[in-house]
This record gives sequence, structure tokens and C-alpha cells, in this order.
Amino acid sequence: MRNHWLLARSPVLACRTSVRFLEPAPWERKFGHDAAMAEIGSDAVATDRGGLDPATLEDLLKDELARGDATLGRTETKTSILLAVFSPILTVGLAVLPQASTPLTARLVSWAALALLALALLVLLWNVRPRLRGSGFATYESMTDAELVQHFTRIAADPHRWHRERLLVVAQLGAKKFKMLRAATTLIVSALFLAIAAAIAAATSI
Repeated sequence: MRNHWLLARSPVLACRTSVRFLEPAPWERKFGHDAAMAEIGSDAVATDRGGLDPATLEDLLKDELARGDATLGRTETKTSILLAVFSPILTVGLAVLPQASTPLTARLVSWAALALLALALLVLLWNVRPRLRGSGFATYESMTDAELVQHFTRIAADPHRWHRERLLVVAQLGAKKFKMLRAATTLIVSALFLAIAAAIAAATSI
């Protein structure tokens, strides 16, 4: 009763008391803050999962395709250079070595070097062999006009899928070419080491 009498006599005290009663407790403030952060986090995850701009995705696919095509072009250039450099060396070696008067050890090592070099050139030739299956204009070789229309209609309906398919073809072709180029360069390096060993064996036997 005394408290009600004080509140009735003092409007300021009544106002302060009502504000204090309306203010949320500390645990309520913390709970509300955590709930708000959880809601913001869920909205961010939803945006990351489904909010990717289709134009941005298409640009990324086109960039990766351009990079893949450029890398394939550089691989073809490296393969052609290696063929142009080491093909004459193999030809000269095959012509000169049978007539060379070198010790047996040096001759055997030289033949081994030429064999490795010949194997490397065969790998390089296989690497530059055209592979158009499943990509480019080779896919249209056996299509009729109606099939071409259907094919391009499907591409127009989902261009992202078409870019993804092209990117997969380029990636698979590039992986094969890289492995073969690496194998060929390893064989060439081994042949060079054997040629150096043959030269040393020939020089020490004199």
C-alpha cells in the first residue's frame, strides 16, 4: 500500500518505474541478439547457395574455356618444337652410329639413347594426333538437319550446360596431352643423359 501511495504522489517515480519494468532483462537481450545473428547467417547461406547470378556463372565458364583453349594451344606449340628439334637428331644418329668406330660399351649406350629418343618422338607424334571426338565440328558430322536443329535448340535452352560440357571436354583432352608431353620430355632427358654417358665412355676408352 505504501508503494502504491508513493507512485500516486510522484508521477516521475512512476514513469521511471514503468520504464524499468518495460526494459528487457539481460538474458532476454542476449537471446534476441543470438536469434537475430542466426537469422542473418541463414539468409547469407541461402544467398550463397541459390543467389549466384547466371551472367556471372556464364562469364566464369567462358573464362575457363578461354584459358583451357589457350593452354591446349601452348601444349601443341611445345610438342611441335620438340618434334622439330629432335627429329633431325634421331635421323643423324641412326645414319652415323652404325658406321662409328666406337667401343662396344659406348655403342650400346648410344643405341639405348637413340631408342629412348625414338620412343619420345613417337609419343609426341601421338600427342599431336587430332582428337575431335565429342567436341567441335566433329559432333555434327553424322547429324541430319533435324538433329542439328534439335541440338542447337537444346543449347539455346540451357547455354550453361553447353559451356560445362565443352569445359569438361577441354579439361579431359588437356589432361591427356599434358601427361603425354610430360612422358615425352622425361624420355628425352633420359636419352640426353645416356648420350652424355656414351660420350664419356668413348672418351675414356681412347
